[in-house]
Amino acid sequence: MVTSMAEECAQPEVRVSRSLVLCISLGGRASLFFVFPLCFIIPLIEDIIATPYGQALPYISIQVVSSRAGALVLMNMIFFVTFLYPISITATTSHCTWAFSHDKALPLLSIWTSTVADSPVYARSLVTFIEMLLGFFNIVSSAAFTAFASVGVIALSGTPFPFPYRCLPG
Repeated sequence: MVTSMAEECAQPEVRVSRSLVLCISLGGRASLFFVFPLCFIIPLIEDIIATPYGQALPYISIQVVSSRAGALVLMNMIFFVTFLYPISITATTSHCTWAFSHDKALPLLSIWTSTVADSPVYARSLVTFIEMLLGFFNIVSSAAFTAFASVGVIALSGTPFPFPYRCLPG
């Protein structure tokens, strides 16, 4: 997500590189505060698999906190992050769509490069429409949606660099 803003900052070769390193190091350190305590207090795997709720995380939260109210607070914090994360994904993807249109990499570029009040509204509308279409996969068949989402994960894992080659100096 940091790389999508490379063309909007001064000295992107320095600032974007520094931002990527900071994201990885700070995110790794922050995840330790969640992972290490979980490793020491997680219930037995047999109990997690046989959870009556059908979801592992609420069951683990209840067992760890020993209170339904405390588990509800933890789950609400996770829900809050999960609720806000798609907003940032949509904003970043629409910005990338707008940038690709400026590079003449998408058809109908005159539509996607148009802005309203300095905001790429048409690119954001395209991204939102495509996200809605992909959401219909889950309604029709959860297996089809899972397969479609897995292709994206595999494609991201196979990418050698997290940024386009044209951003490299020279």
